[in-house]
Amino acid sequence: MKGRQENEKKTEVLIKKLLLGKPNYLNDYYIALDSKSYTTQLKYLRYAIYLIEYLENEYDLDLSKPENFSKVKVSMINSYMISIKYKSDGTEMSHSLKACRFYGIKNFFDFLADDEYIQNNPCAKVKLPKNKDQHDIVSLTKNEIQMIKDNITNGVGN
Repeated sequence: MKGRQENEKKTEVLIKKLLLGKPNYLNDYYIALDSKSYTTQLKYLRYAIYLIEYLENEYDLDLSKPENFSKVKVSMINSYMISIKYKSDGTEMSHSLKACRFYGIKNFFDFLADDEYIQNNPCAKVKLPKNKDQHDIVSLTKNEIQMIKDNITNGVGN
C-alpha cells in the first residue's frame, strides 16, 4: 500500500470510531462529505460533534434528531465561536483555525438544510471577525516588473 492510501485508511478507521454511538444523521453527514479529503472529513465531523456537545450542554437542546437543529439561533453560533477563542492550553486560537472551524460548522448546517431537516442555516448570518494580523497586499509597479524581467533575461548584476 502507498503512504497516502495508508493514511486514508487510518483516517477512515478514526472516522468510523468517532461515529460509533452517534446519531444516524452524522453518518449521513459523513456520506455527504465524500467529495472532501479524508482529513477534511475527519475535521468537519469533529467540529460538528464539538458544536453539538456545546449546544446540548449550554442550551439544553436535545440534538439526537436533526430536526431539532431548527432551534439553533445565530446568537448560539456566535456564542460558540466566542467559546472557542482559546485552546485547551490557554493560548489564543489563530484566526485561520477559528475560520476553519466556522466553515466546517457552516458546511454541517448546509448539509442539514440540503437534506431539509432545517429551513435556514444560522451560520449564514454569522460574520467572522476580521483578521487583525492580515496585511495589505502590495502590487509591484510597472518599473519593478520590468526590473524583474530584465534580471531574468540578462542575469542579476549585469
